[in-house]
Amino acid sequence: MSKLLQTYGFPIAGLAILGAVWGLTQQKFAPLQAGEQKTVSAQTSEAPTTPTLAAAPSQTQSAQWGTNLASVRDWSPAVPFVDAFKSSRPWTAPKVKTPKIEGTPPASQGGKKRRSEESLTSAASLDLDAQGWVRSLPSGFPQGNPRGKGKNPRFQRPQVSALLLSGLQGRYPGGKYLVLYDGEGTLVYQGDAVKLDTESQPGRDVLLVTPSNRGITLGIAATNPANYLRNIRVIPAGAEKTYQSQPFNPEYLQRLKPFTALRFMDWMETNYSEQVSWQDRPTPQSATWMKKGVPVEVMVQLANALGADPWFCMPHQATDDYVRNFALYVKKRLNPNLKVYVEYSNEVWNGQFAQQKWVKAQALKTWPGADKPEGQKIMDKFSQRTVQVIGIWDEVFSDQKSRVVGVMGAKANGLEIGKRVLAFAWDKTPRSPQSYGVDAVAIAPYFGNYIGGPNNQKTVSAWTTQPDGGLNALFKELTQGGQMTKGPEGGGLQQAFKNMAAYKTLADSKGVKLIAYEGGQHLAPVRKVNQNQAIVDLLVKANRDPRMGQLYDQYLAEWQKTGAGLFMHFTDISRPGKFGSWGALTHVGETSSPKYDALLRVTGNR
Repeated sequence: MSKLLQTYGFPIAGLAILGAVWGLTQQKFAPLQAGEQKTVSAQTSEAPTTPTLAAAPSQTQSAQWGTNLASVRDWSPAVPFVDAFKSSRPWTAPKVKTPKIEGTPPASQGGKKRRSEESLTSAASLDLDAQGWVRSLPSGFPQGNPRGKGKNPRFQRPQVSALLLSGLQGRYPGGKYLVLYDGEGTLVYQGDAVKLDTESQPGRDVLLVTPSNRGITLGIAATNPANYLRNIRVIPAGAEKTYQSQPFNPEYLQRLKPFTALRFMDWMETNYSEQVSWQDRPTPQSATWMKKGVPVEVMVQLANALGADPWFCMPHQATDDYVRNFALYVKKRLNPNLKVYVEYSNEVWNGQFAQQKWVKAQALKTWPGADKPEGQKIMDKFSQRTVQVIGIWDEVFSDQKSRVVGVMGAKANGLEIGKRVLAFAWDKTPRSPQSYGVDAVAIAPYFGNYIGGPNNQKTVSAWTTQPDGGLNALFKELTQGGQMTKGPEGGGLQQAFKNMAAYKTLADSKGVKLIAYEGGQHLAPVRKVNQNQAIVDLLVKANRDPRMGQLYDQYLAEWQKTGAGLFMHFTDISRPGKFGSWGALTHVGETSSPKYDALLRVTGNR
């Protein structure tokens, strides 16, 4: 699925502090110590001490039900962490306005109109330490006065700033917050937060937060380069004693409780990942987890807390050493009763992603001649590296390698891709998938993906002029077809069912399990179609319509009927809009929706 369609934030309901749930994640992060990879035995596994939520009811038939987790963003309506700074936007700094160049013609004569606002400097050009903390402020820009008129501090021209909890329309917890930090300097606040001077002291600012759509802008007005501001945490005042051992929003845990597996593809920032060596990975000490992704320590802790099998996507450029150290940590810290799904990157067949381009380059280096088509070379290199990655995990887990589910990714509506990657044509003497450690072939059997495409824009636009805004026509197309000249025979659901059946036949012939790395509805406006607000509104409303829940019932039942295995819905909680309506829920405070209710029914939780 196109992760260019980012999961933008959506308003969340006020988060009640669920005291009964706060005790569910007692284990602190267990960071991998220097040299630990040399001492971890492949034959042993430590049982984490983290208490877990009650296990989800046993699944019926062969299928199990999991979910992808939406990207960590300051605007994410999932609000997964107690410490809001871990989801903050990377640091930015204003630039000085570029002075007008003498002789530049006015706009009326073809000259460019100059903006009066200051532009922003990205974090890449700032002086940051290895964890992303600002060591010194940029020069050439006046610091300004961090205080304004009246009794309360005001945010005025800070040197560097980060944005938290933005775009949520005030639906996040208000009240007192603590900003805890190390080092010397001055922090200033804008938006929803006002600093309470009489209650604050060095290293500990107290804020009064009144939630709105603006969120909190945290700025650095001054810092001591010899002891710069760092380790900044922004937490509700009531969580001061528990945020380290219980780092997850308790409402977030409750929403994930029904699922037996969690796919961390977006949490790991898999698409376009720049991670290569083990030293490149994010850590619990990283300033924010928005850019590089969430550390393995935190993902394992969440899996343990929920008693859910984790699904990890190894970065496409990751070295063998990276993969091995990742596997060693998981083996040592993951609850031994849990399995782990291992996949190499994500949708390497998808040409819009950097991973496909990188694998293509490696493939052409390995097979430079014209002996086979380029597309086959790419899939062969992907298949080969998948086997290598799975092999490292199997080696690390050794006698416990039955816990490792080796996943070969494929394209739901591209059966030939599945056939190619499971043919292992890169090997001179191809063997069975099992001999390579491949246990499952994974597809994304979405339904309705064609409806938002440019080819059907004229038809769907006409639907929106109908009295119901096009909902009846849309659902008829999904269930029966025939509402558009360029739609599949039988409609969107039947198209997905055919893909499921074809891949189940392939999986059976290879002796592997068919699983879904992603799935659900795919009513997303593509490219310029997302500029058509009427179509965007129709697709958003369709996801909230009770009929969507009925479609999910049929869809998930068909997946079970095929005898397929784990199904990972895409995704858990995200904002609907012009980039799609992917979330089962639209905000963490929501407890019911047509899609989420259907998922609860199939898991036996409703």
